[in-house]
Amino acid sequence: MVNFLRFKYLSENEWFQARLAQGMGLNVAPSKLIKIGKAYCLLVTRYDRYQAENEWMRLHQEDFCQALGVSGRKKYQKEGGPSFLDCINIINERSFYPLEDIDSLLRWQIFNLLIGNCDAHAKNISLLRGAKGHWRLAPFYDLVATKVYPDLSSQLAMAVGSQYDSGMTQASHWQSLFKKCQVSPTQYSQILIKMLQIFPSKIKLTQQQFIKEYGESPILERLDKVYNAQIRHLQNGFKKIELK
Repeated sequence: MVNFLRFKYLSENEWFQARLAQGMGLNVAPSKLIKIGKAYCLLVTRYDRYQAENEWMRLHQEDFCQALGVSGRKKYQKEGGPSFLDCINIINERSFYPLEDIDSLLRWQIFNLLIGNCDAHAKNISLLRGAKGHWRLAPFYDLVATKVYPDLSSQLAMAVGSQYDSGMTQASHWQSLFKKCQVSPTQYSQILIKMLQIFPSKIKLTQQQFIKEYGESPILERLDKVYNAQIRHLQNGFKKIELK
């Protein structure tokens, strides 16, 4: 059970990251906040169901630990769990549109560094088999800016290149990751820089949406501090690389 006293404003945090991810072009499971007593809870729409005539049918889903035959107890790479490259490889093996899904997963990994999410492990991404039997990368879920909570680890669940420290990734680590995933390091470095450039404006829009729907919250200031630190870190890591 989640300790809401330890992780204050967790539901608001996750709502914010989901909306922010949507604004950045990621495919995210729809969600909304509902108030129960004095606390907010996050209500997430199921994407693994579809309606056939008058009956609801379930779509088969496997998180990446299941898909790779790894125990969920080993969801972190350092503990013997899947690496990012392992996830890319299973997409190549199963996805009906592997190039699109690999692109989406790479953007997800970049987004996690932008928001300070160090808990982006293999159970937080899934493959979904559609009604026609085709496998695709499922919508993203469980996006949380974990660096809001200082007692949580700053070690990444899946390394960027050889780097696990979320505050130490450099351009060389990202380019190593892109190369291992068999995509263009130059192209995806430019994608990362572009995402970094539009990130502040998307934060502002999401803040406006949050305040309009739910009012002011202390989580907004806390998130701002994390975002600003992550922006500075990634800018420093890519300061010698320019968009062409």
